[in-house]
Amino acid sequence: MGDSSLATQQYWVDDSRTFDTINPKWLVIHKTAGFHTLAELGSYFQTNTAMVTSHYGVGLEGEIAQFVHENRGACANCCLSSGHAAFLPDDGRNFNNWSISIEHIDPATDNSTTVPDAQQQASFALIKDICQRNNIPMRYGDANGGIIFHHDLDPVTRSRCPGNYPYDALWAYLDNGGNDMANTDGWPDKWNDDGKTLTAPNGGKVGGGFRQYIYHNPWDNDDYPITDEIHLDQIEQNNPDLGGGNVQYFRKSRLQWAPKHPEMGCFKGWVGKELKFVMDKSASDAANDKAEDTKDAANVDTLNKEIASLKAQLNAAQPPAGNNNPVVSDAMKNNVRQLGTVFNQLSQEVGL
Repeated sequence: MGDSSLATQQYWVDDSRTFDTINPKWLVIHKTAGFHTLAELGSYFQTNTAMVTSHYGVGLEGEIAQFVHENRGACANCCLSSGHAAFLPDDGRNFNNWSISIEHIDPATDNSTTVPDAQQQASFALIKDICQRNNIPMRYGDANGGIIFHHDLDPVTRSRCPGNYPYDALWAYLDNGGNDMANTDGWPDKWNDDGKTLTAPNGGKVGGGFRQYIYHNPWDNDDYPITDEIHLDQIEQNNPDLGGGNVQYFRKSRLQWAPKHPEMGCFKGWVGKELKFVMDKSASDAANDKAEDTKDAANVDTLNKEIASLKAQLNAAQPPAGNNNPVVSDAMKNNVRQLGTVFNQLSQEVGL
């Protein structure tokens, strides 16, 4: 496991401030909330009593510094807090042993500073480089790894980390293979945009964030919308953590927006994975229904036999003609009433 060649500054921290082992599955994005320079940040990592460190830092002018080697764990992420992203394994692990971390200089204590273009370009390039060298999926994270944010781990004390960060632009950059998006902006051929609504050749309309997604990302000319934008209480059945939100269906794809995860922006859903989940569930439900039908048929057969037996008992229980013994007569009548009640109950169960 090597280090990034993009880092032109090094402010190494002592190994005593790092972890001996690391198996990176996630890349975690942070902002500094109050620092101004990478040198200032490096000095803090080298001396702070809380032993906080990070692997990399990205400056406001696009400079990149490294503080911890990638073959060691930095002390930036630690453990989960209440309300963490549901896909993260809540098994007591220390996430510093499972992640590489990047800090971004932000002088504002609430991480509200807009990321400058130079810092954004350097950040995206560093993220791509780290993911490719460490086989970290270049997408928003899940239980199998990927790119996540400090607030995914700790929404209690780090709800604004990284705060104001260009989430949508990052996913667009990565969706395009980590290539410069400057030359990809534009509308699909023969689609018409009036400044508010994008209309496809089939008359389908796209607005809001989905319209902007199509503008900033490669889009097939014949991938027309086949529905309006709609709300779903559960966006993806195979990924309940996304929660509810808006979706719009197209001939080849589906655009989604999950308010529970604003860091994801508008994004393309994994249609194949969702379709397989729904088909598997449908097949499972059909098998269960068939098993229930078979069980019901067996129960009906058993009940019919019991009814036939009761009919025979009812006939046999009728008092002989001319029997005037009141004791025998009353007992037989009571027996007939009991059998009749059971007969009626069983008849209702089988729909007679």
